[in-house]
Amino acid sequence: MNPNVSTAKKILITPLDWGLGHATRCVPVIKEFLKQGCEVQIASSGDALILLCEEFPHLKTHSIVSYDARYSSHLPLFIKMMIQLPKFLRAIKNEHRQIEEIVEKEKIDVIVSDNRYGCYSSRTKNIFLGHQLFIDSPFLPGFVNQLHLKAIQKFSLCWVPDNDQFSLTGKLTLNSSIRKRAVGYLSRFVWYESEIKYDLLVIISGPESQRTLFEELIIKQLKDYKGKYFIVRGLPAAESSDKQMNHSANHLPSEKLNELVLQSNLILSRPGYSTLMDLATLGKK
Repeated sequence: MNPNVSTAKKILITPLDWGLGHATRCVPVIKEFLKQGCEVQIASSGDALILLCEEFPHLKTHSIVSYDARYSSHLPLFIKMMIQLPKFLRAIKNEHRQIEEIVEKEKIDVIVSDNRYGCYSSRTKNIFLGHQLFIDSPFLPGFVNQLHLKAIQKFSLCWVPDNDQFSLTGKLTLNSSIRKRAVGYLSRFVWYESEIKYDLLVIISGPESQRTLFEELIIKQLKDYKGKYFIVRGLPAAESSDKQMNHSANHLPSEKLNELVLQSNLILSRPGYSTLMDLATLGKK
């Protein structure tokens, strides 16, 4: 990955707090900017901000409004999202106001927004980081994508975290009306030789209540599992997040999770796109 904005001095990274994937895929972006000698600041909320504070404790951070996305235990996803749309729009309006204040105070040159639609400014270069330029909606696809396109067009460029030679996004990034550039897989992990220690690694993540429902289902099924397993619960804010318990951990730093994935024969998860990039990078099943 080469951001190609090395002449900029101050970069603001703003990942969405919708699960942990947006934050984790910003880790290599932040590292690349730091390698280029840029000053990097982070603005986010919830577990995403907690994770990045753990990864980069020396960087300046800003707490901004959360989209507070919630999944339902019984309603279809599309309906649940439409119900929350007014809340999302308020959050976008509020985060835009907060970002303008940060830009003014910190003299930011470039904003890289990972799926935060209000994180842009007329005084900066604005980059939207996203893998879903086309929303494959079962209802009102034209209306939904028109709103989505209008939101992304407020940015000067869209970075697509994908590989031109072996695409994972498929039709989700086929929108030709958006100025975009593939920047390769964005994974915080690196491959190296490692001994297999676990038959199964379970990685749990995502918004509630589905995260907890998935965890409860997995734990119930693992009672009859004969192999050696480990569970990463995806809870950075939980107590003892840096401690590994007998068969599980609430959360692990990147280096430890990288090692654990390489030490596992099979990965079980309900992955978002960032997890797919991680597994592709490490060549794991």
